[in-house]
Amino acid sequence: GIEYVGEFNDNMKCGLGMCTFKSGNVYIGNFSDDTINGMGQMVYSSKDEYMGHWIDGKKYGEGIYIWRDNSMYIGEFKNNKMDGYGVCYDCHGNIIYEGEWKNNLVHGKGIYIWEEGKRYEGEFLHGKKHGEGTFYLNNELVYEGTWKFDKPCIFDRSLDEIFSIKF
Repeated sequence: GIEYVGEFNDNMKCGLGMCTFKSGNVYIGNFSDDTINGMGQMVYSSKDEYMGHWIDGKKYGEGIYIWRDNSMYIGEFKNNKMDGYGVCYDCHGNIIYEGEWKNNLVHGKGIYIWEEGKRYEGEFLHGKKHGEGTFYLNNELVYEGTWKFDKPCIFDRSLDEIFSIKF
């Protein structure tokens, strides 16, 4: 199901090579012990592309992932996922997010930018604004404080909960 052109050692892929997989994905780079290991580039059948470090056939370490629309992530990977510190750019090269990631989600401290003048700086949990953070609109401070699952939170309640209280 695969086609390989490259170096071998003891009848296993080892060294530089190019491998075309049954799925249509094409990998060019380093192999060891018959597995993708080291630096290399994978062009997926979807036209997405990854360039960076691999361990045991998985994206691991520093790398660049480019989606077919030219949006891009530059940063750390663990077990094939964005994990660690990284920067995500839109298809025009504008920064969308800069900060910490875990399991392909923004997680930890970071800055999320929607458009010029609209941004959130603070803590994230599993892809949501959660913890201490600051929100700016038109480059002016709108809210600074605690966030709970994407919503501002006062006295451990979201603003929706506070405004829905009936007296």
